[in-house]
Amino acid sequence: MRFAWNNLLENSEYTLSAADQYSSIYEIDNIIDRRLAKIYRSGLITNLMTYGDCEETTSPTLDGGTTGLANATWARNSAEYNEGSYSWLFTKTSAAAGGDAENWLTDNVDTDDMHGLIAGRTYQLRLDLFTDVAALANAQIIIQEYYTAAWHDVLTLEATQASIWQTKRGSFTINSATTAITLKLFIDTSEDAGVLLYLDDIRIYLEKRILLDVGSGNTINPTIISILNHNLSDTAQIKLQGNSADNWTSPTVNESLTYDEDIILKFITASGLRYWSILFDDPDNEDGYIEIGYSFLGNYLQATKGPARVFSEKSNDNSTFMEGPCGQGLGTLEVELHEWELNVPWWTDAMKKSFKSMYNNIKKVRPFIFILDENNLTNFGPKYVRIAEYEFTHIMGLEYWALKMRVKEMN
Repeated sequence: MRFAWNNLLENSEYTLSAADQYSSIYEIDNIIDRRLAKIYRSGLITNLMTYGDCEETTSPTLDGGTTGLANATWARNSAEYNEGSYSWLFTKTSAAAGGDAENWLTDNVDTDDMHGLIAGRTYQLRLDLFTDVAALANAQIIIQEYYTAAWHDVLTLEATQASIWQTKRGSFTINSATTAITLKLFIDTSEDAGVLLYLDDIRIYLEKRILLDVGSGNTINPTIISILNHNLSDTAQIKLQGNSADNWTSPTVNESLTYDEDIILKFITASGLRYWSILFDDPDNEDGYIEIGYSFLGNYLQATKGPARVFSEKSNDNSTFMEGPCGQGLGTLEVELHEWELNVPWWTDAMKKSFKSMYNNIKKVRPFIFILDENNLTNFGPKYVRIAEYEFTHIMGLEYWALKMRVKEMN
């Protein structure tokens, strides 16, 4: 049994990192209803690739056109597709050793055109691809940026299997000195004429990340991460990342979280780091935005003994009902919440003091994540609750304490 109560996010500066025109952040600190001082965050999932679904007769493009087609053809195709009815096909026309096949999905390769992207921001590139190249690394999709008087490859995606559709994705952070961005298609000169690279469902969108910086010279050691009241889809990729610097290419902590429609939860190994972030990658979200009602990154109190196997669950239906003088019913349908009454025997004096120390910080006001049995989350998953009341009974002679506690579900 664990009480995850010390949320390191609550008293720190943290934001959902995204450009203002593509997202919004709502901070609601005093909601006069069943919620208590929760922070809501939402971010629009905006695909910056025009015609990125590859269904239109116009080429997919990052900013209004394509340029630089060399030793290749580029056309809509219905022979192979992963979604919809079409893909776009990049075909090498030069013989082996006759030159690279190239194309840019931008209207130019000028060194002063960002094509709508913003220096310093982090983006995701996601696409479906299918290729028949002999060497898989010879067919690539490359994000390029221009700074220090040269072009640099910032992200490269390629197949890991031939002749099968694969979804590939990667994130890239644009250098603060970058003045131009391109998206390049490439097949190496060593491949024969007629080699194919199909692309479908091409997306570039701002990375959605909750970022926590605890300040210069400071570190924290979170041991649990939890996310609830969310609209994430079951295909979302969610990661907790921690690093000594605000750089997320190869973070020290990189923990994937398993989806749950109610409360996403994972225990982690403590690691003293300054920067922490929660990364959300959910381009298939049907709502068109990501919304996180409450996120928890912190520490927990683990009980030395769990509760008795038999405990009660009570329903609290907040609906109102009034019966009129003639027997008619009037009412409003409201949320139904639950509360549980647990009996926990055999706590030592030290465990009782630890519980009291926790309670002195949260009282009956601050909700927390309650995990009854981390080895059996199916039958009784994590709950977002507050302590409604508790009492201890002392067992003389054995010098142990028995706890009776009632916890009430929050929303």
